[in-house]
Amino acid sequence: TILDAEGKNRHFSFDAGNVNALLDTTFKIMDMTLKNGEVTNENGGSIYVARGWDGTKDYGPDILFQNLKFEDNSITESNHCCNHGGAIYYQGGAPYFRDVSFIGNSSSNSGGAVAIRDADTSKTAVFERVTFRNNFVRNNESQNSPRGGAIDIRGPGLLIESSVFDSNY
Repeated sequence: TILDAEGKNRHFSFDAGNVNALLDTTFKIMDMTLKNGEVTNENGGSIYVARGWDGTKDYGPDILFQNLKFEDNSITESNHCCNHGGAIYYQGGAPYFRDVSFIGNSSSNSGGAVAIRDADTSKTAVFERVTFRNNFVRNNESQNSPRGGAIDIRGPGLLIESSVFDSNY
């Protein structure tokens, strides 16, 4: 299955908003190509996942991404806002990526392919047999320091296994 957003918007948005709206731990996104997702002044060119808040603690899903290809997804900017995660912005929880390719994705702030924020520090984000090729963060003079051509992660632990990083900047 190929989903081509044709540069009109992202493919999926999961915004927990509150703890009752969270995805359960069995949620999976599998077996497809997601290409040409594009947003302006937002996070997550193809997929946006936002945490929930119960008034005292952040909550986030632990989604499995398997057998996927993210191709040519991007974030553009006009007012120096947001712009993290060219393919995926993931806030809260700890994602698990297995047999996934990120090719030619870009952002204008951080995480050319993936940006992970505000996750439970006792959890681990996992990248297993993942390929990152030609993802980049545009050198935008309005941002303090563009970072993470492939991944920009802040919060959870990180495990990368049997993966390829090629020409990300």
